[in-house]
Amino acid sequence: MTDCVGALARAVRVETSEPQGYDWDAVEASLGVRLPSDYKKIADLFPVGLFQGSVHVIRPGDHRSPRDEYPGYYLQRLETMREWRAREPRRFPFPIYPEPGGLLPWGRTRQHGLLFWLTEGDCERWPTVVCSPQFERWGRSSGTACEFLSKLVAGEINGSPLGMKIAPGAPVLRIPQGNSSGLPRGRGYWNAGPNSWGTPPRVKGDYPALQRLLGSGKEEPDPVDWAAVHDELGLRLPEDYRLFVRDHGAGSFLDVRIAVPHSPALDLFDLLRRTSEGVRGAVARDVLPPVHPAEAGVVAWGETADGWTCCWVPIGEPDAWGIGFFAPGYRHFGYNLHLSFSSFLVRYTEQRRSLLLGRPAPVVRRPFFSPA
Repeated sequence: MTDCVGALARAVRVETSEPQGYDWDAVEASLGVRLPSDYKKIADLFPVGLFQGSVHVIRPGDHRSPRDEYPGYYLQRLETMREWRAREPRRFPFPIYPEPGGLLPWGRTRQHGLLFWLTEGDCERWPTVVCSPQFERWGRSSGTACEFLSKLVAGEINGSPLGMKIAPGAPVLRIPQGNSSGLPRGRGYWNAGPNSWGTPPRVKGDYPALQRLLGSGKEEPDPVDWAAVHDELGLRLPEDYRLFVRDHGAGSFLDVRIAVPHSPALDLFDLLRRTSEGVRGAVARDVLPPVHPAEAGVVAWGETADGWTCCWVPIGEPDAWGIGFFAPGYRHFGYNLHLSFSSFLVRYTEQRRSLLLGRPAPVVRRPFFSPA
């Protein structure tokens, strides 16, 4: 164990465990580069957790990836970054792996920002680069991954400019108790991830605010037999969505088409079927969540003209479901468990940049909603 890794373990008062037995030769072969020894020791010996309640170290096997490969989910994030850079080159001040000296992620923040190595020169001295979730702010540290984590737990990192929420007080590695997922307690896929939210996010619908934006809605809304719909689905849908359908029906909210059960404009059941088929056929299917009616499957409720699919993440009671979204071609899945259906739509009108990772912001103009 390097001096830095040993000192970090003592600082956060954890007992290093038996090595996880990663096949680092295979992992490095999957990337085509050698990885720093301090990172490999941390991944091998430390329990999964959040350093200072903020930073998770990426490991082989995260997001259900093979243990002898670097997690494909994060390599897909790099592809998204390249696509975004093609539209906004000034947003990305560094090359992106596998470009020479390119950014390669080794960690992520609880707020969905990423920590990268800048893969230039000797891997044992790769510096750390941190970015905010939407890649608008960047910071660079000359230290290695271990040295960055040591500064973090010592209170020497100011994460506020980068959107990092760092737990104050004594150095700590927050280890999840009986739940190693990046999401609140759930079943299946949602318990398979590497992260810990601590306490589940609080989700509140904001239908009154949405209604203020949209006005009174249709004079004679199309009736929906919700009892029959829920019986057909095998689950109950969130109240704010049902109120939206009651008042406005099917149509497009800015550039998002809202699905309605058995609507000829966009049928919720047809959207669910297409989403399920798309995920089953996707190249990235091993790192994507299941789709309803699979156990704990996400429930699709809308789609954009350029191929994004909006979903509910069905953890907890329906009125507490957060929002998820598949990128076009089901390349990756993102989520925001703090936003309900209605609060997502309200926020969607306020964003200079889209809430969907790597996607241009929607053109915001009134009326926000166009009935089908």
